[in-house]
Amino acid sequence: IGLTTIDEDAVAAEAGIACAFRHEEVIRYDAALRDASRESNVLFVDMQNTLSPEDLVDGLHPSAEGHRKMFEHILDFLAGHGVIR
Repeated sequence: IGLTTIDEDAVAAEAGIACAFRHEEVIRYDAALRDASRESNVLFVDMQNTLSPEDLVDGLHPSAEGHRKMFEHILDFLAGHGVIR
């Protein structure tokens, strides 16, 4: 399962410091996960466009609604790939 997007401004405001998590770093790491999955012939669930900033409690962690959206996205992916019915 890939990484979700983050809201750098919200993370920085929550922590009270400059953001330690950068969107471009998340994208790079997510691409590395995707590449490793492909090389290992393992399914990869892309999560990048699943959540919006409103679905994040602190700019980084999903809220209850964010988790619901993630669950539905993963469920649809697994059903679409014949892993579950």
